[in-house]
Amino acid sequence: MDPTDTANGLLLVNKVRRDWTAQSLVSYLSPELLDYVTRELTRLERGVKVRVLLSLLGVHAKDLEALRESINKLLLAAKADSEDWVQVTATLVEKFLPPPLKKSAKSKTSDEPDEQPKLYLDSISEIYTRIRSIYDHDDEQSNMLPADFLPLEWPYLS
Repeated sequence: MDPTDTANGLLLVNKVRRDWTAQSLVSYLSPELLDYVTRELTRLERGVKVRVLLSLLGVHAKDLEALRESINKLLLAAKADSEDWVQVTATLVEKFLPPPLKKSAKSKTSDEPDEQPKLYLDSISEIYTRIRSIYDHDDEQSNMLPADFLPLEWPYLS
């Protein structure tokens, strides 16, 4: 066994198996550690796998590009894992990680649309539609908001 693998294994045991926060592991994430986790994924405990995957969400944007290749390999391996929780966690983490930066020679012009996740655009569209319906509703009646637009706690707050 490679000494680096032993060190990486001990690091995971010390940082992930006990009381854990994503930030406690993020500072130790490196391509070597992620490659170790990818290689040893089938041997690791389910909790360790899930915690390592969740810690990927705490990686700073400036460090994300350096780890991108290792993260992609880990996510691919985790989505093929035999544990359902690991597969689900890998899928969710992949959805919440920012997309890779495009390194192109040409600069972005104002005519090009922004690369935004579909979920974000759908949410904005839904909010716009609901607010628009409120304004249309306001023209017909008083300034009351529709009941489905108010938070569930509204009766207790007023």
